[in-house]
Amino acid sequence: MIGWRSVVGIQQKYLNAILAGDLPMAKRLVNEAQGDGVSMTSIYIDIITAAQSKVGEMWLQGSINVAEEHLATTITLDVMNSMRSLNSSPSRTGLRAVVTPVESDGHSVGAQMFSDLLRSDGWEVDCLAYPTPMDDLVAFVGEREHHLVAISLTQLEFLTKAQATAHALHSMSSSLKVLLGGLALSAIQNEAELDGFDGVAGNAFEGLHEARRLVGLPSAKLTLEEHLLEMGANIKRLRSRNRLTQQELADQSDMDRTYISMVEHGKQNLTMGALLRIAEALEVPLNEILGRDSYA
Repeated sequence: MIGWRSVVGIQQKYLNAILAGDLPMAKRLVNEAQGDGVSMTSIYIDIITAAQSKVGEMWLQGSINVAEEHLATTITLDVMNSMRSLNSSPSRTGLRAVVTPVESDGHSVGAQMFSDLLRSDGWEVDCLAYPTPMDDLVAFVGEREHHLVAISLTQLEFLTKAQATAHALHSMSSSLKVLLGGLALSAIQNEAELDGFDGVAGNAFEGLHEARRLVGLPSAKLTLEEHLLEMGANIKRLRSRNRLTQQELADQSDMDRTYISMVEHGKQNLTMGALLRIAEALEVPLNEILGRDSYA
């Protein structure tokens, strides 16, 4: 597995490339990462998602304008389009999903990313790259008999629209599963706000496993890298739920904050002793970190 420092280095170079409008360089960096053994999942989460998040932060801070943000995003979508053709799945699940940004939320990278991971897992996917009015989405799903609707939420202000959409979809079909995902979930403090959704996921990797769980598919066989990503995502989710900072979790589990950061990013193999100390600090059973029972 490629070292965490190397991934961070690629992430920074990728960020520089998309901000500079350098599509060939962005593609070259991703190709080099794949050549070094970095999985599609890790490229999407550790490099592309991380870089796009920083682009969003820079726009909010006023250090880049809307045109620069749009250019960076367009380059990322081009890079993902190039990767898509190299990561098709030979097997099929027989399941159909629709993935869409919530109505009024114009950010499509997360939805495109999740669509790609579902396709690589053998799903048939209708990806709606643009936010679709609720009534039109419900009609679309009813006509095509989807098993899963995945809604991407990048701005918390649109949560009520996502809730209304989930309610409308469930009213149409009680068997239809609705999954909510996206960066905005990290800002939700009250879990009651997520009532009405069949599942939630903070990133595309979590979303893939949650999608399989919702429709009764067995857990996908994971590489070591993916196991570490899964455990890291679980630890971050549980830490956020307990309203702990990385430093506070590190102090309570007698570890270094940098170590906790690497764990949450899936870049640190964990001993059983470390897992137990983290579980104790989070006040959860070990299986909530391991995640296997959750998908049984």
